[in-house]
This record gives sequence, structure tokens and C-alpha cells, in this order.
Amino acid sequence: LCEDAPQIVASLDQSGFGNLPLALLDRGLHVWGDDLEPPRLFDWLSSPSRSLTVRPPRAWLSPSSRAAQRIRDWLETRPEAQESVFLTWIRRNEANERYEIYQHWRCNALHRSKPPADFGLWCLNTALRLADSEPFVSGELLKQAFRSLDDPAISEGLALEDLERRTQGNDRLAALLEELRNPPLSDAEQREWEQELKERMAEYERSERQRQSEWAEVVRSQATELAANRAAPSLLGTLAGVYFALFIEVDQDARPPDRIREFLGGDARLSDLVLSALRETAFRDDLPEADQTISLRSESRHHFLAYPVLASLELLQAESPSRLDDLSDPQNRKILAIRYCAADTPRHEATAPCHDCWLRQDPDLVFDMLYRCAVAALKAGDEYPPGFYDLDRVKSQANRVHDTSDGLADRINHTRVRLLRSFPVRAPSTQLSVLDQLLGPALRFPDRAALEAVVEKKLRAKSATDAQKVRWLTAGALLSPSQHRDALRDFIGSNDERTRHLAEFLRGCSEHDPWGPSVVGECSEPALLRDVIQMLGRLYEPQVPHGRVTLEVDASNRITSIISLIGAIPSQAACEALTSLADDPQLAAWHKHIQRAMESQRILFGDASYDRLDVEQVQSTLSNTLPANAADLAALVGDGLREISLRLRGDSSNLWRQFWNEDPHGRPTVPKPEESCRDAILALLQNELPAGVDAAPEGRYASSTRADIRVSYGGHNIPIELKKDNHRDLWTAPRDQLIAKYATDPATGGYGIYMPLWFGREGSQPTSPPNGPRSTTAEELQQRIEQSLTPEEARKISVIVLDVAKPGA
Repeated sequence: LCEDAPQIVASLDQSGFGNLPLALLDRGLHVWGDDLEPPRLFDWLSSPSRSLTVRPPRAWLSPSSRAAQRIRDWLETRPEAQESVFLTWIRRNEANERYEIYQHWRCNALHRSKPPADFGLWCLNTALRLADSEPFVSGELLKQAFRSLDDPAISEGLALEDLERRTQGNDRLAALLEELRNPPLSDAEQREWEQELKERMAEYERSERQRQSEWAEVVRSQATELAANRAAPSLLGTLAGVYFALFIEVDQDARPPDRIREFLGGDARLSDLVLSALRETAFRDDLPEADQTISLRSESRHHFLAYPVLASLELLQAESPSRLDDLSDPQNRKILAIRYCAADTPRHEATAPCHDCWLRQDPDLVFDMLYRCAVAALKAGDEYPPGFYDLDRVKSQANRVHDTSDGLADRINHTRVRLLRSFPVRAPSTQLSVLDQLLGPALRFPDRAALEAVVEKKLRAKSATDAQKVRWLTAGALLSPSQHRDALRDFIGSNDERTRHLAEFLRGCSEHDPWGPSVVGECSEPALLRDVIQMLGRLYEPQVPHGRVTLEVDASNRITSIISLIGAIPSQAACEALTSLADDPQLAAWHKHIQRAMESQRILFGDASYDRLDVEQVQSTLSNTLPANAADLAALVGDGLREISLRLRGDSSNLWRQFWNEDPHGRPTVPKPEESCRDAILALLQNELPAGVDAAPEGRYASSTRADIRVSYGGHNIPIELKKDNHRDLWTAPRDQLIAKYATDPATGGYGIYMPLWFGREGSQPTSPPNGPRSTTAEELQQRIEQSLTPEEARKISVIVLDVAKPGA
């Protein structure tokens, strides 16, 4: 079939299907391209013709078309395929008698794709490998390697010294390299070469003049029709292609009128006639109906008058924009459909003012046509639905100028929700990015009632793919956490693929914040944020971004943002969420991030839960009676414990003995267990507290954790954590237990008391600190623990070491 490509292409071109072969090649490559052998792949890629023919009057689009761009993208992501195609191309040209030094950009089968950065190095390596088996191909590859030295984009890892060193073992290649460096061109050869170049240039110019003359004649033969706005649509289609520089032969840097004039051999009068005909195209009565335009797009086609209409809009906007008001609603519908659906719409921005003019005059018409074009493309599996660009552009403009007139924001959101309602639940994976782009802005819109109905409908669908179900469940959880949070967590579970879908959704629906918390940033439900971190954090670890932002890097930064988001919520629920994350063994890699968030959240929560005193409470505090708030209660308890500390060392009643076991002769032997010591302190403390202030053992706090003693009064309470001096957690308990688990309770106001028990060397060896030697006195122990706290922590956490060592020890 590829051998007959020129005839097939010409036939399709003449029948109005000129863009079909490139579209078929694009689709074929993405489905079967990776399985093709190099010769077959080369045949596929080289089959479509790209020359602008005089007859028939249709021609190939330039490499700026969408299909051509997708083909280039396919090739550029497969360097091995590019290299095999280039190698096949050289082999196919071996019999060419006038073979010259080929350059990579002359290989049409590569479709002007960018070769890999080490293309020159590959040419050298392959030339050396084929030096004996294919001497001709080897020589041509060496020529290309030498030429690549002048192009930094393809000469990575290659220098002239490399060529010289590596060709030394092959006399033929070494001689060829020397010839390339110093081409032996005599004066006669130089004159011959220059003469040949002149002849070629002259031949090209003659051919170009002939083409221009023939085209001018074709256009001149329809002058009457052009003047009457009745020219053949196929002719106008070709002329619009010249206007938009869609053909390789057209100067893309020239102004559109200059392109037309050059194309017609410099005939200014004929050029003006063509521009006038293009300008009037929007007013023709034979424009395709909107349904026809939409249907053609589903077949990767467009009407002959599509590009002429776009040229008409651009010319009218530049020269006489008021004439656009003369268009009727039916005409506007047809033109809007063309603007949205014309494949590879050229100079889209140039027609934006016309679109916005219609938007101001009749927004219902504009959004209705946008919806009709986009929904048809969605149902056809199109991953680039028409109208999305304008939807985002108009929204950005409205946000920039704070324009909410005529309910524009409501109309935009209504259109998005309509498209979401029509989105197929079994759409191909290539459309997931489209779903993300629709869901993200809809979830950020203040009025989300309509979206909630769509989400409920989608979640009832039994045939939804896993990727879509993750997205709809996430949307449901964000809209109604209590209703869908558990379902989302249960559905994703420990499934890595579903976790990736969640990460892709959060990335895809981020509007202008690629590393922010995305739509999750709108959520104030700590439990849902916790679940998202647990689901993602199990699969993704902290990453340091460098180079390309992969899904792993994006997920890492998103998890970090969500942890910080919880840390900024001053509530008990946020405290419990962070505590749960800190206790999750699957999040060990995230412990430092979680710990920082816990410290930040504790401070915020403590400040937010501070109760201002009324006059009576101030008077009560000043009169040193009952505590009015958590700070007063902490001060009261601290004073009582310090009084006990003084009595332990200075009282004649030997209170310190209560903390030691005794032998039958009443001599202290070893320290009592921590629980017995707690009971002794509790009994002493109750005598120091005023009536109504309650001290009890094992106060319950967040996540079912318990402090050793809890002192409470008037809705406030203070946790007291005890540790014997030989306890393994002696140095970490202030932060990991007292601050992280107990002092986060709203009733504590962030206050707490840490009370180590000093038994000295007679009791046992005290636990060593993380840095430095063991403490030798109770005073030294207290000082070092206090120094381990930050100033903010020390403001609310008191350290009181009880010295219960044997006297004289």
C-alpha cells in the first residue's frame, strides 16, 4: 500500500480528504508503531506526500498541523526509532547516483522531529560498527557525525578529537574524515560546483515562477466568482492555506497579504481580489451547518470553507469590526462551530476578539455552541476537545478584571458541569486529563450543588473505570467528606495503581499551583486530609526536585503541602489527625514533616483556644484564689509541686522514703516502680491544691493516650508526665509525649508539666542524654532538659525535677 501512496494521496487530496493520511499515520503510530520493524516503519513515515501541487487545488498542510505535531512528538520520545528511520533512509538512497552529504533534516520520514542530543555520537558509533559490512552507509554516517559538530543540539558528547581518535584504526574512514576537514576542491571544481549551484537555483526559480503563473491563472479564471463571493470552496480553502502559511512552500515569516501576492506571482490586483473574497467569506450563504462541522471534526476533517472563514474573521476584526454585528444568529452559530471545531485552527488568538464580541452580545449562544462542539468531541474520544481553550481564556480574563457581569462565572461553571454530566464513564485513559481539567475548576466554584448531583450520578455507574471511580470518589469526598471519605479510603486501600490515579488527579486538576495542595487546599476537614496523606504517603516518599517534575516529585511536594495545611488548622481534629499520621508506621519517611507540623499546630491551637478573662476572673487571679484559665491552673500546680520538692529535701519527715522500697530493717534499697511513685506524688499534691481542684491518675487524652496525672478545674486541665531518671524515654518524653499527645488537648491551653524523678547513683544509672555525659545532680538534669526545649515550648511546658535521692548519696 505504501508503494501506491503518491496515487492514493493525490486521489484523497482531490476528493477533499487531504488531511486524512497524516491523521491515519498519527493514529497508526500510537497504536502499532512500537511493533513495526525499521523498514516498515520507514515506509509508514515516508508515505504521506507534502508537496503543494498545482492540480488538484488542494494540498497538504504544513508540519504545523496537529497530526504532524503528534507524529513529531511520537518520534521525539523514541530516539531509537528516529535513528533506525535515518539509517533505513541512507540505505534506501545508496543507489542514488547524485547522492550528497545528507543532513538529518532532509529526511522527510523524520517529519522535522528533533533528533536526540547525542545524534552525532550515535552516527559515529554506528559508522564504526558498519565500517566493514556496509562501507557506503558507514561513510555517510561519518559525514553526518562531522556535520553535527556545527549543531550543538545534536552533538552532545562529541568533539572533533573524538572523530580523529576513533577513526585512526580504519584507513578508509580516517581518509574520509581528513577529506571532510580539508576538502580537496580545485579551482575548476569550485567553478563547476558554483555553476551547478546556479543551475539548480535557476531551475528552482523557473519551477517556482511556473507554479505561481499556473496558480495565478487558476485564480484569474475565477475572478468573477471571487468578486461575487461565490468562488469554489476548494479554491478558497487553498488560498486560506496560503494566507495562514500552512504549506511548506509559503514564507511563514511574511505577512499574510505578502504571502498571497508572492503565491500569485506578484499580481497586486489579483492579490487584493483574493483578500477581498476571503474577507467576505463569513457572509456566504453556503457555510456548513454547525452539525456538519461537528460531524466532520469527529472524522478528523473540516469543510473547505473552514479556514477561509477564520481568515475572514481576522480580516474583518482588523479592518471593519463593526461589520461583525451584521451577522445573523444562524450565521454566528455556523462560524462559532468552525472556530471551535476546525482541526488545527491557525492563529487562534487572532480571532479571539470576535469570539469575545459574540460573548458580550449573546453569551447563551456562545456557551451553547461551545458545549455542543465539546461534548461531541468527548463522546468521540477526543483528548483535545474544542472550546476548552476559550473556556479557560475567558475565565482568566474575567478573574483578572474581576468581571462577574451577566453571571459570566456562573455560565462558565454551568458549561463545565454540563460537560461533566455528559462525560463517558468508560472514556479512554487519554481523556483523563480532560476530566481533571473540568473537575478542578468545578470543585473550586462556590456553588457546588449541581456538581454534587453529577458526582452522585457517576458514582452509581457500575461500568466506570478505576481511574474515573478514584476521581469521582475524591470529588465526592471533597464535596461531602462524611458521606464519601470512607468509600474513597476503602476503594484505594493498598492498591498502587489506584493510588497513582489519585496522585494524577490531584496533579491534573491543579489550576495555577503545580505543587500546592490543589483542590484539597479548599478542604478544611482534617480527617480527609489525613486520609489523603496516608494513601499517597504509603507509595510516595519525600523527593528533592531536580530537572523534570515527575509524578513522584509532584506527589511528594503535594503531600508536604497537605501536611502543612493540617498544621495550620487550630482545632482538636487537626491535632488528632497529625497524631494519627505520626503513629502510622507506613509514613516513617514523612515523620520529620509531620513532627514540624505538629509543633506548629500545637502553638496555633494553644493561641486559638486561649480564653480571655472577664473582670471576675481577673479579680480571682489577683486575689490568689481559684484558677481562671489553663495558665492559672498550670501556675498553681507548678507552685504546689515546687513546694513538694522543697519539702522532700528540707523536711524532717523524710518524705523521700515514700519513693524507695525498704528491707525488713527499714533501710531503703531500690527505687519503687513508677506507678507507686506517681501515687505518692498524687497524695502529696492533693494536700497542696485548694478545694475544688481535682488531681487524678492517668488522665485520658488524644488517641487514647494517658498522662500520669491530670489536674483539672473549671473545664481546664493540666497533664503531668513522670519519668524515673533511668527511663529510656527520659529525654524524648517532653516533646514526643507531653507536647505531642497531651498538651494538644484544647482544655490544656497547650500547658503541661514534665516531672523527672532523680534517684541518683544509689538508685541506678541515669539515662544518658543524646549528646554529652550523664547528669550528676538533680539541678543539672533539670537545667539540661529545660535547655532542650525551644523558647516557645518552654513558655508553656514546665520542668520540675523531684530530688528523691538518699540524703548524702
